[in-house]
Amino acid sequence: MEGPHYNAGWTGYGKIPFKDQPDNQAWLEEWEGQLGAMFATLSTIFEKGLKPGQPVPFWGLDAARWGRETMNPRDYMNRTYDALWLETLCLLITMYGDKLGVSVAEMEARKITTAPAQKRAKAIRDKAFKEAVPGVGRPDAKGLYQSEQYDPAKVGSIEAIGAKAKFKVGDRVQCINQLSTGHTREYPYFRGKVGTVVAYYGLAEEKRNEKGQIEFQGVYYAPYPDIACRGLQKFYTPLYSVRFEGKDLWGEEFVDRRSVIYADVFEPYVKLV
Repeated sequence: MEGPHYNAGWTGYGKIPFKDQPDNQAWLEEWEGQLGAMFATLSTIFEKGLKPGQPVPFWGLDAARWGRETMNPRDYMNRTYDALWLETLCLLITMYGDKLGVSVAEMEARKITTAPAQKRAKAIRDKAFKEAVPGVGRPDAKGLYQSEQYDPAKVGSIEAIGAKAKFKVGDRVQCINQLSTGHTREYPYFRGKVGTVVAYYGLAEEKRNEKGQIEFQGVYYAPYPDIACRGLQKFYTPLYSVRFEGKDLWGEEFVDRRSVIYADVFEPYVKLV
């Protein structure tokens, strides 16, 4: 997340506008509810695959979030939350529309996206697929990333990756600097800052019950976002809770000296001080 697509820690935006909404009204507009249903349907289709045994690449929470981040910043800042997810839906349809029976021209006719917007998103994605990823490096000639540390196929299992966590509670760590075209969950205002590891969440393979629901195990099991957003591979890294002093982030004269921030930080984002 870069620029206006992720502005936590920034100031100067004024008050958040509030729209009065009845308690019994789930959405401000009817189409927002329809959008939720469409996402649920497409999620199921993509997870199972457009063809049996062939899951659609480039799908998942981080891939969907990255779709929003490819928007023009001006458009991003002037859209509602659901309108942002609508643009992500348009991105997915653009990529797989020939298989879903929907075209960019049809979406343009319905005024829900434009060809230039989709062209811009594709250019950003193409650039990101050539860039380095923290802790992993640059992709190979096929556009795939290689890792002896975070690829379960090479380490042996997701649990084995977790067993080799580099840091322990009490370690002082510094966030790396990066400027990513892809999606990342390293908060911009933490980059270059030093904090203290206060917890390690563990790492385990995702498990589902007989209803297909994810079972919470008290440990972390989501894939590494910087790789997962590209939608072709799933790497896993240890995840830590790191405590930062507010004065170290924003300056001692500008915050309450008691202010602290706790951030969930993936292992490749930090190095030992």
